[in-house]
This record gives sequence, structure tokens and C-alpha cells, in this order.
Amino acid sequence: MNIEGYRWSSAKAYVSGVHDPLLTADSWLAPQELNAYREFVAFKDEETDRAIRKATNSGRPFGSESFVDMLEFRLNQVLKPKNPGRPKK
Repeated sequence: MNIEGYRWSSAKAYVSGVHDPLLTADSWLAPQELNAYREFVAFKDEETDRAIRKATNSGRPFGSESFVDMLEFRLNQVLKPKNPGRPKK
């Protein structure tokens, strides 16, 4: 489904530039990033879509390993999944 067809998506307002009264007036996108964002949401990639859904459903960030490493450092919090099970003694 494209963003125009999904009524709960804020991306439609950000991509089209049409004001949405439910959103704040200030975009989180810098003007120079708008074209890259348009291309990102228009690009169809099932593998990336699955990875975004997995990250969203697990509450973990979506991004490269270096991006997640940077987030962990800045937030001083573990964001990557740990090994399952009890720790070995």
C-alpha cells in the first residue's frame, strides 16, 4: 500500500506538503531531507519492510549496526537483543 492510501500515516502530509491539523506545524524533516524521504517511502522493498515491522513490533531501533551502536552509546542503554536463556555461571 502506498502512503496516500493509508489514512493513519503522517508521511502523506510530510511528502505532499499538505497541512494536517493533527500534526505539529514544524516538520521533523529538514527541507534538504524531504526528497530523500519521498524516495524512501516510495521505494518498494519487502525485505526492508519486514525489517522495519520486526523492529517496530519488538520495540527495537531499525538501522545499521553502527547506528544502533551509536544509539546505545548516546542513550547509555542496551538496545540489541541479548542471547536467550539464563546467563551461564
